[in-house]
Amino acid sequence: MHRSWRGFTLIELLTVIALVAILTTLATPGMQALLLRNRVASLSNEFTSALQQTRALAISKNSCVSLCASTTVNQTNTGICANTAADDFQKGWLIFQNPACDAAQTAPSAAGDVLVSRTGEANRYSIKPSVAALSIVMFDPRGFANLAANGNFQIATPNADADYRRTVCLDAAGRATVRKFTADCL
Repeated sequence: MHRSWRGFTLIELLTVIALVAILTTLATPGMQALLLRNRVASLSNEFTSALQQTRALAISKNSCVSLCASTTVNQTNTGICANTAADDFQKGWLIFQNPACDAAQTAPSAAGDVLVSRTGEANRYSIKPSVAALSIVMFDPRGFANLAANGNFQIATPNADADYRRTVCLDAAGRATVRKFTADCL
């Protein structure tokens, strides 16, 4: 009578565990890079969508609408524009109706004027305007932005790795586009 033993030997099991550990070690840096690249792309697209939504709301409401950086966004859709730092967009933003078409208006006139709010990710990925004046972007009823020239926003990882940065370009006509990192949008 012949017995057939099934299973793995200890040496075979240790070999498989060692191979899995080596493959995991090799794959981890590539996976981290993929996650960083995807998060920056996602945030770039989300911010571009917010700019496009602000423009569309201005046209549809036939009124000026502003998008501003805000550190005080809360669940009740209230808040004020807080441009205390050049990268406050990472902490959140507001889209509010601005019937006076005042480019310097830093808060909605009435509670119902806040159209969209988004809470951000403090101390993580940064969204920095090229100039501090871009902390509030206003679109007029025709969809034109209150810019004398092209403006841009730099989106970067927490460690500001140049390989993963993106630029959101906004022209005076109000069109927003995402590009690989560039210092200007010409």
